[in-house]
Amino acid sequence: MLNILGCSIILIGNYLKTRPMYIKIKLKPTKIYSKPIIFPILLPALQEAMTECYLGIGTPYEPIAIDNFVTIGNYVFPVLEPDSHITISLEPNSDDDKGMLKDPKLVCCMVKNVGKAFTDKNCKLQGYWDDIFDYKKEWVQNTPDGTLYIAPDKKKKCKISTKDVQLDDNVSYSIMFSMVLKEKKNKQRRYYFVLDPLVKISSGGGTGTP
Repeated sequence: MLNILGCSIILIGNYLKTRPMYIKIKLKPTKIYSKPIIFPILLPALQEAMTECYLGIGTPYEPIAIDNFVTIGNYVFPVLEPDSHITISLEPNSDDDKGMLKDPKLVCCMVKNVGKAFTDKNCKLQGYWDDIFDYKKEWVQNTPDGTLYIAPDKKKKCKISTKDVQLDDNVSYSIMFSMVLKEKKNKQRRYYFVLDPLVKISSGGGTGTP
């Protein structure tokens, strides 16, 4: 099973009164989860921080980490069961266009193996993910450095499936999206953001949301 272990979280009560934009992870079929996993993005807090602070350059090569602007609420990070389908999407709110951050787009999801056992054993990079995931090569690229890039399909969703395998390893995945920041004097620029949870590939069990 793939067990997502953690992510930095900040809770700002005033920003949770209205439904924010969120990242949605849908698992199917599943015996653990009765509904999708939701990660709300606190856009007002992110917008304020970007206008008052320097968070980073915000390019695809150096995206701004938004772990501190995401909350999991009553959810836990999901356990991904063998032989299941995973769909990741970015769900905007219609009110988002009223702020300075606009036009959200899901860019890609990136998966890397960070397990010490993997590195110490053989650190096979090319083709490693073929033993774990099923995917369409039209949307997924396995690069020589061992990173698995998952691009959104025509429905703007990143999709991948786990094989019916038993493994024990640690991987990290990143969800990258972009938004246009409108600044003073009609100046605007597209910034890139990234969320970096950690994932456990395990043959053990796990718990999820009720």
